[in-house]
Formats: sequence, structure tokens, C-alpha cells
Amino acid sequence: MGDLTGPSGASGMPKDQRDVRPGACGRDVAGIPDVRPPGIVRAMTEERQTGEEVVVLREIWNELKSVHSSLKGELSRTREELSTRVDGLSRRVDETNTRIEEVSDELKLDGAALRHSLVEGEIRVATAVTELTGTITGLREAVTGWRAEHRADRDQFRHRIERLEERAGLLPPEP
Repeated sequence: MGDLTGPSGASGMPKDQRDVRPGACGRDVAGIPDVRPPGIVRAMTEERQTGEEVVVLREIWNELKSVHSSLKGELSRTREELSTRVDGLSRRVDETNTRIEEVSDELKLDGAALRHSLVEGEIRVATAVTELTGTITGLREAVTGWRAEHRADRDQFRHRIERLEERAGLLPPEP
């Protein structure tokens, strides 16, 4: 606070130790009479005003310190509250990440099981298709054989029918 009080005055006492009340001009706090010329007394009146300004400035300074302490406390409480909230949010994020990892692991297992099931299904379908192809090939061969037999039988029956018609005289005239 040395910057607010300034250097020692003519009496050798710092300004903040002099009596600066109205009507106390020319008297030091220690009670020793002031032997200064009148020009100095005028300067003392100005110092009195400066002293009053110093008192006001000190009051302002003290009030600023009080406001600073109040703001510092409020800031500290706000920081603690935010820290608590951030900790809560961090906990919730961690819980969410854990659940996501669990679901991800379950999905991986389900995906692997699904792929395995699909592969098994594809193998069963491929086996059934192969069996069906074999069955169709067998049926085709059977039908082809049956048709060949049927043609042979028809040819044989046609010859028999023609012979019977010849014996019976039922043959149509030839052109």
C-alpha cells in the first residue's frame, strides 16, 4: 500500500500516520506543533483532500477484495459443481461404453452363429439340390427309357393292328 500513501512528508511521518481530519492542520499525530509556513499549510489542505481520497480508495480497495473473495468462493463452488457433473457424466459415458461393448460382443457372437447357421443351411440346400439333380437325372433316364419302350411297343402294336386289319380285310384302299 506504499503507493497509495506516498513518501514521507515534511514532518518525517508517512501520510497515513498524519492527522488529516478537518481542523487538524498543522498538528502531527504525535502532538508536536507544526512550524511550517502558510504555503505549506495550503499544501496540507490539499494533502487532506488527498488523504480523504486515500481513505476512499482504501475503502474501494477493501470492497474489491471482498468482492474478489466472494467471486473466488463462488468460482470454487461452481468448479466443484461442474467437476461433480463432469464426473457423473464420465461415469454415465463409461457405463454406456460398457453396454455398447457388451452389445457389440453379443452381436459378434450372434453374427458368428448366424453365419454358421447360414453356412449349414447352404450346405443342406446344396446337398438337397445335388440329390434332386440326381433324382431328376434318374427320372429323365426312366422317362427316356419308358418313351423308347413305348415307341417300340407302339411300333409293335401298329404292325399287329395292320396284320389284324389285313386278315379282317379292314385295310383302307391304297391311293
